[in-house]
Amino acid sequence: MHPVKETPSLRLLRLWLFSTPIVMMALSASFSIVAIIHQRWWMLAIMLALAVVAIGLFYVQARLSSRVQNE
Repeated sequence: MHPVKETPSLRLLRLWLFSTPIVMMALSASFSIVAIIHQRWWMLAIMLALAVVAIGLFYVQARLSSRVQNE
């Protein structure tokens, strides 16, 4: 069985899929710090929800990617 050669467009797609949740998490963390400083608790709650979505998205994409690579 020969490994599948990845094209540049496939590598770019993988980079996009895995960098999006990481950027979401970083932005959520930075805006959470701003929310804590300004005591905007509703904004902190929204940022924590966004962080949970980012973690879930990263997990789902990693599972799907590993499933595709195993086939």
